[in-house]
Amino acid sequence: MLSGYADENVKAAIVQGLILRGMDVVTAQGREQRNTDNDVLLDTASAESRLLLTNDADFLRIHSDRMKTDRSHAEIIFWPQD
Repeated sequence: MLSGYADENVKAAIVQGLILRGMDVVTAQGREQRNTDNDVLLDTASAESRLLLTNDADFLRIHSDRMKTDRSHAEIIFWPQD
């Protein structure tokens, strides 16, 4: 099963739904990383071999910037939550 790291923008109901379906998901809030720089959140997910779960479009830019400099990072799952 995949492991995920949800940033603070992911709705709690989504996190709970994933957990109820057996996914190992931790949150930025649970790791005391509320209001933490997005690069740090991505580094945390990478260090723990977790997917970064987000609806924050800033991560699309961060991914692009890191790919331009050959910096690897955790996979990012991005989706709008409308």
